[in-house]
Amino acid sequence: MNTTAQLTLDIKSYWHTGSGQGNGYHLDALCERDQDKLPMIPGRQVKGLLRHCVRRAEAWDWLDEFNLPEGYFSSHEELLFGSHSQQEGRYETQPGMLIVENARLPETERQWLALEQATELRGELFTELYSTAIDANTGSARQYSLRGMEACIPLQLLASIDLMETGLEPSLRAQQQTYLQSGTAWKVLATCLPLLDSIGANRSRGFGEVIASLNQGVSGQKTQVKASQKHSGKPQKNARQAKKQTKNKRKGR
Repeated sequence: MNTTAQLTLDIKSYWHTGSGQGNGYHLDALCERDQDKLPMIPGRQVKGLLRHCVRRAEAWDWLDEFNLPEGYFSSHEELLFGSHSQQEGRYETQPGMLIVENARLPETERQWLALEQATELRGELFTELYSTAIDANTGSARQYSLRGMEACIPLQLLASIDLMETGLEPSLRAQQQTYLQSGTAWKVLATCLPLLDSIGANRSRGFGEVIASLNQGVSGQKTQVKASQKHSGKPQKNARQAKKQTKNKRKGR
């Protein structure tokens, strides 16, 4: 029974995870950093994106082949990530099984870049990007519209993922235990990973393009590759169908 895996995020383009802070007059948004001033992605953000992937996969019937044990929850999404807090009372929610750590640089790289003599190199991991609005009448930049954002260069981040029995409700505890022993959770996550194709802010503008993979030993890698190959064409197919439906609605069909 394997309860730990490693999520690899191979980021292929500039990306930004906001810290909620700016830098003086020229940068409106700075990147999130860890205690060593190195780039990172908070685990809560990674977990939220994974939840969205599982939700879409279930809606598209990708997970029908995986058995969901009888018990408190009726979906893989809720069993892994917990109750939908917006739909239930404050004291009626139940926790999920999935624990996601912050996504950070590999340990050896992080230790070396944290050294004092690597201060200048740490700065090379980030760049500054600027954008402005264009006035439709003049074709020139609109006054006071310049915005600056710090972005991180493409690199690889790792995040530890754990599965735990967290339920206090007896039926939920039993359901989690059965789910954990069957190993279904890792197969579900691996099947949904092709849907995780971008991360961070401004994803609709080409930022944060990513290839995600799940490693939990030799057997886990085989499961992940098989699942990814099986469903690799579905995101594109569903996207084309949605785009076609949108066009038809605009034409009044």
